[in-house]
Amino acid sequence: GWVLEKLGRKHTAGLYRHHALVLYNLHIGESKPKLEYLDVTQQGGSPEVIGALLGQALCSSYVTRAEDSCDQLEVVYDLTRRTIGGSVDHPELAYLLYLRGRTLLSANQIDESLDLFQKSKEMMRKATGKEKRPHFMAEVIKFVGLCYLHKQKFGLAIQNLDKSLSQLKTHFGESHPNVCEVIENKGHVYAAQIVENSENSEQVATN
Repeated sequence: GWVLEKLGRKHTAGLYRHHALVLYNLHIGESKPKLEYLDVTQQGGSPEVIGALLGQALCSSYVTRAEDSCDQLEVVYDLTRRTIGGSVDHPELAYLLYLRGRTLLSANQIDESLDLFQKSKEMMRKATGKEKRPHFMAEVIKFVGLCYLHKQKFGLAIQNLDKSLSQLKTHFGESHPNVCEVIENKGHVYAAQIVENSENSEQVATN
């Protein structure tokens, strides 16, 4: 994380540091960093405080405490927004919306998750332009597709997964690991569609 920051890649550097914190705390058997939640929020929006609280939120999500993770991510979002200033669209805020969306999706809160992914995508587009964060945009669009899969809106699921796949192939090539993942996700959509069609056919036959 520190090396990447020296190279000017602050967003990626922050991500690596946060995940390092998560792994460290899981390794020593803790479910979250040794920082009291309320004490952290009262100290203001320094990068260290925000990073620690984000690490705490990620740890909560790793141990499937979605409600705690969402509450912590909301505080991180508010602290980050105040630190940046105003209600300006910013890549870090878009990333935090994305994290909250993933946490809610893991808790099967599909509508709320979908709303956060859409907001994250639009904020990132406004903040950087869709070509400047292609991997992030492809990732968010993929999760939009997965939300539609959970809602059994298979056409919209495939449409978004195709968009994600196209962006990944354009910017990273056919051999990128995430290309394979999105193709697998499309397979899940088609499988779910087959199951639903089969169940509908059986129901019609029974009637």
